[in-house]
Amino acid sequence: MTNEQWLRARVAPDQSHHLVDGVPLYAARFDEVLKFHPPGLAAVRTRGKAWHINERGDAVYSRRFVRTFGFYEGLSSVHGIDGWHHIHPDGRDLTGERYTWCGNFQEGRCTVRASDGWYQHIDVSGRPVYQRRYRYAGDFREGIAVVQREDGRSSHIDEAGRLIHGVHYQDLDVFHKGFARARDDRGWMHVDRTGRAIYAHRFACVEPFYNGQARVERDDGALMIIDECGDQVLLLRSSESDAASYARPAVPTLDGSKDAQLRILLIGLPGAGKSTLAAALCERFGVRLFAIDDFRQAHADGTVAGDCLARALFLRSCGTQTHAIFEFSAVGVHRYDVATALRECPGPLLTVWVDAGDAVREQRLLARGGRLPWPRYRLDATRQELEARGHAVLREDYEQGFWTRDPGWQAYRLDTGVALDAACAELLRIVDKFLLQSTTAP
Repeated sequence: MTNEQWLRARVAPDQSHHLVDGVPLYAARFDEVLKFHPPGLAAVRTRGKAWHINERGDAVYSRRFVRTFGFYEGLSSVHGIDGWHHIHPDGRDLTGERYTWCGNFQEGRCTVRASDGWYQHIDVSGRPVYQRRYRYAGDFREGIAVVQREDGRSSHIDEAGRLIHGVHYQDLDVFHKGFARARDDRGWMHVDRTGRAIYAHRFACVEPFYNGQARVERDDGALMIIDECGDQVLLLRSSESDAASYARPAVPTLDGSKDAQLRILLIGLPGAGKSTLAAALCERFGVRLFAIDDFRQAHADGTVAGDCLARALFLRSCGTQTHAIFEFSAVGVHRYDVATALRECPGPLLTVWVDAGDAVREQRLLARGGRLPWPRYRLDATRQELEARGHAVLREDYEQGFWTRDPGWQAYRLDTGVALDAACAELLRIVDKFLLQSTTAP
């Protein structure tokens, strides 16, 4: 064997030694071996004792430990009888400090856990990088690591221990390809380096992005590939409830060649009840909801650019989703773009103007905290002025057929001033009628 054969060495199937091209690298056998790491050393263990060997199978120092691990950046994490610490390739301790657990050095930093259960990062000299300690601290990647506060929420820090964006999530991962997996109260998604979600959807679980696409699982069990806008690229597995959803009435395309999907657009002023009705439709027909407010919550920051990004992602959904509920106010010039985007997926569309009196809407807005979903940069008028203008636009569009200009497009006005339960029941009847008419249309 020539020097540096360890570079091509692989752990044998029984994990007792190393092989190079199927030939044992040395004669010795161990209870367990790990792969070689620079400078050409591998961790081994036999009869409860652990150390490091070279490519000849010889121990490189006389010390023995409970466990040894690979060398990273010239240092190995070891578990001794007196605790966890790091050693140099010749077996010398990095420092005299002992921990209840040590990670591996990455980018000049290593996470360690003290005897009281708290984590922090140390540098290659063994000194703490910052004073604060966390309930958990992960490895660094691309100069950023995940840390968890005492309340269980996690964020990102830089190599000096400073918060990158200050946003904390229920769960969080390191950045990969510019994005990190994160989980909030609604589920899993991907966030950028500002800590903001890059799309409005939430999933049961998500994988890191790989060349602009990621594998995700929805709450209903469906698996699919999404792009960086959160839009479906490929369906890998249907939902667990698809058997039931297939029983819904089919909506044919205009040429009758194949079944189309159900598309419903809910429009109306804040507090009219669009979100409540959307939830009922999603449950009944197995469709997903794309609401402009969700996109704004994820991306808008009070600037024109932030709101434009949210609107662009909403438009992308309108132009690509063939089986979905869309929700927005439809009171500004943006409605022209939405209508154009919806035409990019030819087929039937049911638009429902969700309408309610001012007093009813005011009561509902107060019940949810009085939040006004208009972009902050547009608040050059009172809420009453904005809503008066919006109601006039909605009425004019409805009376002039703005949402019924394309073949297969229908529009209804739904009064939700009555109890929302009754409004939901009426809406379901409207949708069933729409489906029946679409199915029997020539």
